Amino acid sequence: MSEMHCFKCGFVVTESDRFCEECGTAIAKEAGCECGAGVKEIDGDGYCLNCGFRRELKQRDHFEVSLHLSLAGVSDRGLKHHRNEDYLALATVNDSQILVVCDGISSSTQPDVASQVAAISACEALTHILHLTV
Repeated sequence: MSEMHCFKCGFVVTESDRFCEECGTAIAKEAGCECGAGVKEIDGDGYCLNCGFRRELKQRDHFEVSLHLSLAGVSDRGLKHHRNEDYLALATVNDSQILVVCDGISSSTQPDVASQVAAISACEALTHILHLTV
């Protein structure tokens, strides 16, 4: 038997669940939309023909950052979480390269947002310090 996921947030749900414990979305078996419409009622662009809802694509599940050939990074959603909770920020200052990776803390409210703010803030601070030392 394959693992089932909430179609809205990706959280693992069981066959007997009526609602997703993570986001509260109603779990409709074989549904393509939170309104309960079936997969056949979702058009090619992802819109439900019943209610008009569109499934959101999770752009941060996999992202790549590349400044040049010698400085790049990739981050992917892990196996245990329904979203990518990690973030990375890159910068180049003169001959120095900065790569900041922040791991999201799953027990926090919005680990994906926290790791993004932390990585960007740290990268900006390091960039500023390196500018001052040149």
